[in-house]
Amino acid sequence: MIRFLARRTLWFALTVWSVVTLSFLLMRSVPGGPFSSERKLHPTIEAAVEARYHLDWPMWKQYLQTLGPLNLDEHGLFGDGRDVFGGILALDLGPSLSLRDVTVNEIVAQSLPVSAALGAVALAWALGLGLAGGL
Repeated sequence: MIRFLARRTLWFALTVWSVVTLSFLLMRSVPGGPFSSERKLHPTIEAAVEARYHLDWPMWKQYLQTLGPLNLDEHGLFGDGRDVFGGILALDLGPSLSLRDVTVNEIVAQSLPVSAALGAVALAWALGLGLAGGL
């Protein structure tokens, strides 16, 4: 039983790592960036935005920041220590690119109850119709 659980845990970790890595590489392989569809920014403003979201970092450092669990920016591991942890492994999804001063975790926490309620209603309907249709 322990061997089975260890194997399942290992496959789970490998699958999560593969999905995160593939998503990271696919998002960086397409032309443009998260702000390229907006109006053209002044070069100094564009540099400031890239610095805020760490888009000016080398790709390996962006990947490690995305993966986590250690926060590599100026406030994290090498800074004053306010935010030591960050990234997917620390369940920190980072700042929102569309809403200012809001994190993705806050957006998920706000919309999760509504999504869970809709999912529960859909599951109840599917079970009800499926059981009624199968009898």
